[in-house]
Amino acid sequence: MKLCVIITVSQNLYSLYRDQFKFLKDRGVDVTAIAAPGPEHQLLREQGIKTVEIPMCKRPSPFNDLLSLFKLWRHLIFNKYDVISISTPKASLLGAMASFFSHHRNVIFTIRGRAYESEVGLKRKCYMLIDKLICKLSSNVFCISKEISKDFIDSGLVNPNKIFVLGEGSSNGVDLGKFTRSQDLKVRADLIREKFNIGDSDKVCLYSGRLRKDKGITELVEAFSLLNDLGNTHLIIQGAFDDTDPLDTRILDLINISPKIHLAPWSYCVEEYFQCADVFVFPSYREGFGNVAIEASAMELPVIAFDVIGCRESVMDNYTGILVKSKSVEELSSAMRTLIKDEKLAKKLGSQGRQRIEEHFDSAILWEKLLEVYKGMLK
Repeated sequence: MKLCVIITVSQNLYSLYRDQFKFLKDRGVDVTAIAAPGPEHQLLREQGIKTVEIPMCKRPSPFNDLLSLFKLWRHLIFNKYDVISISTPKASLLGAMASFFSHHRNVIFTIRGRAYESEVGLKRKCYMLIDKLICKLSSNVFCISKEISKDFIDSGLVNPNKIFVLGEGSSNGVDLGKFTRSQDLKVRADLIREKFNIGDSDKVCLYSGRLRKDKGITELVEAFSLLNDLGNTHLIIQGAFDDTDPLDTRILDLINISPKIHLAPWSYCVEEYFQCADVFVFPSYREGFGNVAIEASAMELPVIAFDVIGCRESVMDNYTGILVKSKSVEELSSAMRTLIKDEKLAKKLGSQGRQRIEEHFDSAILWEKLLEVYKGMLK
């Protein structure tokens, strides 16, 4: 089977697919990955994965978008695939159109969320029409969240017979071998604590992901600032800044002047930060599913998240973590205080989280199911 995966940004290509690609390659699937240029292409090539670099802009850019569409179409005209997988907004639209014009019929659209979740009025309607077009041009629609799947059906964006969710959700599941506490990870975690002058008995709250407004970084920093009376508590914010939704200068100043808030660079080895932490805080305004939340659960961390679409499925309230009202600094801070002070509760939620991941989100099982979907598309 020849599979082509098209996604907008090369970083997402590597973070979301690298282990899945190895799994598919080991089972005889000939994989080609297409994304905008980036160092991740070379990393994948070193693993034996064929990649093609085609520039794609995340934001609307008519001339560049038409150029990207032409380059995608040209590649697909000269390279026939059994299945084409498209995901993320721009790559999905361009990939669906290029597949249609190159006469590829087995196209699977992966819905990872809705970038327009907070939009209203005409702008939201335009985005919904684009999603409807992509669904129309796709033979199968893979949604990573039950709630979003239901919403797409209820909104008339997709034929109910096309769309499906694998198991309890998620696009990639969790590598249980990688996201497991170990002595080796503890050594690396201790080095992180040492780097930030965090004591062995100090408590650490962790956020990992893109650093932008709609990930709730403003609320996270403000909520942590309300915990000044807990002198032995630290906050590690790990990830890369995203200039498409920049943080306010006020929040950046708070981060820079606080001796208890530590910035850590983006890393593909996030598991060592999980082992370093006591509580994972994920105050995103919207998610497709929130895979990082189930990775944290796999590492036996209690997870605090906003009660929003996507996070409601990755975090089970009062079972694997605590859900609080969206954008509420007070509720977020209160939940952080609760889990910092109540070690027994934090440990219980973390243990139950690990058990849930083992039962429902083993990546190997999810990838096997996805491979069966690909094979079924060829019949």
